[in-house]
Amino acid sequence: MQKWMCSVATAHGAVGVKTNIGAIIPPPWAKKIKAVWCNTLVGAVLATAESVGGILELDGTGIESQAFPIDQENMLTGGDAHLPAHIIPVDIPCSPLAQVMGATTMDDTVTAAVLNRWGCCFEG
Repeated sequence: MQKWMCSVATAHGAVGVKTNIGAIIPPPWAKKIKAVWCNTLVGAVLATAESVGGILELDGTGIESQAFPIDQENMLTGGDAHLPAHIIPVDIPCSPLAQVMGATTMDDTVTAAVLNRWGCCFEG
């Protein structure tokens, strides 16, 4: 059995600052996290030559801490950017009903608000 879940879109903090972006609670039957992803959403306000990227960190009472890259978006001219949800296959044991927290640390200066959302696929 598999189930995909995701967090709500949450504004990230300042560049280089780890920001919690939401917790996901594994279903009662979950034994492993089989895939993770992080989506970055930037409104139509990126300036020319700005870029956005970073890392997604997972931590919680039921898993070992992990870190994953977030795809980088480079803006040649001003506009909006939506980084694709790059699905990363993993095999992370987890405890059912134990909170898994996602956090992002963004690498680049952006003049606009950036939202992050993360998700995963549980397997029983």
